[in-house]
Amino acid sequence: SLSMPKYLLTNFLLPVYGVVNLFIGSENSGNDYSVHEWQDLPQIFGVPISPILLSLGLQIIIGFFFWRAAVRKTANSFRPSLFRWEAVAVFAILVLTQHVLIWNLWRGQFPTPATNGIDFVGLDVILSTVHCGTILLGIIILAAIGLQPEIARVKILRLGTKNVRAIFSESSVAFAFVLTAISGAILLTQFMYSTDSDFWKIYFIALGNLLSFSLIFSLLLEFCRLRHKRRALGFVALWLFVLCILPFVLGGVFTNAAFAELSLLAPAVVAFADHQNQDLNNLLGIVAAHFGIVILLFISWRRRWKQLMAKAV
Repeated sequence: SLSMPKYLLTNFLLPVYGVVNLFIGSENSGNDYSVHEWQDLPQIFGVPISPILLSLGLQIIIGFFFWRAAVRKTANSFRPSLFRWEAVAVFAILVLTQHVLIWNLWRGQFPTPATNGIDFVGLDVILSTVHCGTILLGIIILAAIGLQPEIARVKILRLGTKNVRAIFSESSVAFAFVLTAISGAILLTQFMYSTDSDFWKIYFIALGNLLSFSLIFSLLLEFCRLRHKRRALGFVALWLFVLCILPFVLGGVFTNAAFAELSLLAPAVVAFADHQNQDLNNLLGIVAAHFGIVILLFISWRRRWKQLMAKAV
């Protein structure tokens, strides 16, 4: 936050930037670039906007959805807090706002910076940070709209069907594609004017990484809910640690970056932050390998649903 205050969404959802901006005057700036960052206005696609207005606008829009959810849940505790279209809308608004805040750093020419020679602190990692934030927001949304096994049993008994497609349409797995499509369309704004020969590889690494991670999380969560019931979240956390964090630990222990690159989080983070020194074809191969995990999870997920359907019918 302190090194890139006007570029991070969290500084405007919570009015951090607007409040700090009120107390930093031109007499305090001198030649300190970090102070100038707190003084300059945030920009929406390069157009300056008041930080207080941006904070109020975001809070009103997001607050509207959560107010509806609170009223709905208070009226009937068995109804979902957020409808699926509302959850997708919240995701799209937050991801779009974050990307338009950082758009002026590259002006659609990523990875070529457009900072007019300023040595911006954190420029190499900001898109990696945004990518990780998008993944985190995505798994929160997918967890919120995921189909509960108890609700699925009622649907199966009502419909009397053994068709997995009926469950797939209700599952959060289908929404993994929706969230990835939204993220991919928004991410494309950072590359729309790029002339770098490798930008398509970087883009497809990021897009494939988003899709594979979203599918793995959705399938893993629903499989664990079916298999482990009340202990599902514990098993999901364990497998996410194994697939995401453990490769970094092994990479540090054995001082070998090859282990770290196997993490589900690694391909896009590395491609964004250090694309000039990386073999992008190798990162594409790692993303493709992650879809092997997706296939294994899908087979297990489908098998568990069929067992549930057979028992319910």
